[in-house]
Amino acid sequence: MRRRRFVGIAIVFVLVVLIVGVTAQQGQMAPAPRSGGAVTPVFEGWYPNPDPNYILNIFTCAQRPPDANTYRNSDSYYCNPEYDDLNKQQSEVIDPAERVDIVHQMQSILYRDQPYLVLWNDALLEAYSADWTGFKPQPDPDGDVLATYGPLSFISIHPVSGTSAGGGGSSSGISAGVWFAILAGVIIIVGGFLIARRRRESDQDEA
Repeated sequence: MRRRRFVGIAIVFVLVVLIVGVTAQQGQMAPAPRSGGAVTPVFEGWYPNPDPNYILNIFTCAQRPPDANTYRNSDSYYCNPEYDDLNKQQSEVIDPAERVDIVHQMQSILYRDQPYLVLWNDALLEAYSADWTGFKPQPDPDGDVLATYGPLSFISIHPVSGTSAGGGGSSSGISAGVWFAILAGVIIIVGGFLIARRRRESDQDEA
C-alpha cells in the first residue's frame, strides 16, 4: 500500500510538470535569495529525530550558506528573526508543555511563510514480533521504538514470559513438513545419481 501511494504521488507530480511546462536540468547550482526573483526548485525530504532540535534548526538564519563553497542545511535561504527567537526559547525552556506550545508557534510560522512546499508527510512504520516486550519509545509513550537515540530500546527488550524468542511459543524444532521436504530431496538426488550411473554402465557395455 505504501509503495502504491508513492507511485501515485510520483505520477501526479510528473503530470503536473508536463501540464505546467516545467523543465528540469541536472547540475550544481549556488543557492540564491528568494528576493532575487528567480527560484530554483529542489525536491527532497527530511526525517526528524526523536528530539526536534535538529529539524527546527534547519530553518534558522544561521543555516543559510554564505557562499557557494560553504555547506549549510538551508535549501531555500529562508530567514526569519521571529522564528529564530522562538527556536532559542524552545531549546532553553524546561517545562515540556511550554516547549510544545513554542514549537507549535514555529510550525505555524513555517506554514505561513512556506520556505518549503510540503507535498506529503510520510508515516514512519515500525513492526516487531509480539513475542518481545520492553521497548523504550522516544519520546514516551508514543514515540519511535526502533529509530531512537542510542541502543536503549534494543538492550531493554526481552522475550514475553512463556514464549521463546522468534519461535512464537509453539515450536521447538524443525517441523514435519520441512523434514519431509529434506527427505524427498535426498531421495531425488540419490535416485538421479543411480540412474545416471546405470546409463553410463549400459553405454560402456554396448560399446
